[in-house]
Parts: sequence; structure tokens; C-alpha cells
Amino acid sequence: MKKLGFLILISITLFLGIGFYNCIEITNYSVHDKALPKGFDGYRVVFLSDLHCKVLGENESKLIRAVDSCDPDIVVFTGDMIDGDHTDISSVRNLFAGLAGKYPMFAVSGNHEKDYPLNYRKLLEYYEEYGVNNLDNESRMLSLNGSHIGIYGLPYQNSYYIYKTSYPPDLSANDFNILLYHDATVFSPISSYGYNLVLSGHTHGGIVRIPFIGGMINNNGSLFSEYDNGMYQINGSTLISNRGIGDSYFPRFYNRSEVVCITLRTDTE
Repeated sequence: MKKLGFLILISITLFLGIGFYNCIEITNYSVHDKALPKGFDGYRVVFLSDLHCKVLGENESKLIRAVDSCDPDIVVFTGDMIDGDHTDISSVRNLFAGLAGKYPMFAVSGNHEKDYPLNYRKLLEYYEEYGVNNLDNESRMLSLNGSHIGIYGLPYQNSYYIYKTSYPPDLSANDFNILLYHDATVFSPISSYGYNLVLSGHTHGGIVRIPFIGGMINNNGSLFSEYDNGMYQINGSTLISNRGIGDSYFPRFYNRSEVVCITLRTDTE
């Protein structure tokens, strides 16, 4: 009986220890879309979200190495780079400094940028200093090998406005269009806007992930919400939901910080 109790104790300790252990995990996706111009076949996008001022190595060296290992063509950020509990956002500056000059960078705001304007003003200064393209209500055309795709951004909004307001711009200038928007939970209405690929975060992967079940609670406080992690498709639109990097009100459990590496493909396999 004592031996059984000891084994149970060891098992629980291992289960909890492994669950709370956190390191950077690189997740690779291939997005296949026949609308993608052939000039962009093999194009690589690194996608980061919800840093929340988390420090990962000296001058963000661990996170920068993870990005570099993916050899991306561009790097995108989908909000909550800053955090309401931190006045020192130098970790964000260190990240931008380590990526500047190597990759074009594009970003949109999340709820923490919206709710903490003093930190957001600092963040905008870093955008300017390190050449990060602010895509809040903006777009850019990306050109490669004689082909073009569009990349668009929306600032974080209460989900009510996403459901009630018609946002979609004219997407006809490009055959393939990417949207950066912070909150993955509103993919259902956004999927009707005509974007081929939507990149979002905010959910923190469900924060507490139970093996074989999934995330329990998202950053909105919803239990077992949709779109908290992974790839989804609705109405011909593909969502990739990023688990994020930083922490929330509860430590991550079986939910490692995530760097997403996406390869775009022209075929539909």
C-alpha cells in the first residue's frame, strides 16, 4: 500500500512538473491555397503573439534564435506585446532590435495596447525606431518574383463591433490576402470577409491545457472556447490561432510558449 501511495505521489509530481514546465515550442504549418501566386510558393511567415513583456534570455536571445531558426521572409505580431502589469517594456525593444534589418516586420494592436496608452506610446516609438510596420487599419502589398499578395491589419475591438460592423476592404487588388487581428475567438464573422489567411492570438492556447482534451479557459474567461489553438477553416478562409508567448492570470499548464512558422504553398494538397 505504501509503495502504491509513493507511486501515485511520484506520478502526480511528474504530471504537474511537466505540465508547468515552459519553454519555446516552434509549430510549423503549411497553408495550401490555389489562390496564392506562384511567386510566393514557399514563402515563410513567422508569427508571434501575446509577448506580454516576457523575458526569454538575455536581450530576448532565446526568442530571437527561435525566429532565426525558421528563416522567415517576414515576421508578424498580432498584439499584446506589452502588458498592463509592466512599466518596463524593454524586452519588446530588445526583440525588435534583434530582428530589425533581417526581416520586414508587421504588427497590430491587442487589448493591452488599447487599454494601456502610456505603454502603447512607447511601443509606437519602438515601431518607428526599428522599422515595424503598424497595420492597424492599414495594409501593404508584398511583392516577390513578379507576384503580389496583400497583408492587412485591424486594431483590437470589442467582439460586438466585429459582429456588427462591416470591416472588409476591397481585396480585389491581390489574389491572396492575409489579415492580422488579435482575437482568434471572432474568426467566425471574420471568415466571411474574404481573407485567405487570418493570423490571431489572444486566447493563450486555453491557458490550462488538459492532455487529450485541450484548453480549458481563454483570455476572455470563456470555458473550452473555439479557436484557442491550431488551424481552422471556414468559408474558404484559414485561421491559425497562436498560443502566444507570455503569461496570463494563471501559469501555463501543458501549454508551451509558441513561435509559429508558416510556409505558404500554391497547391491545395
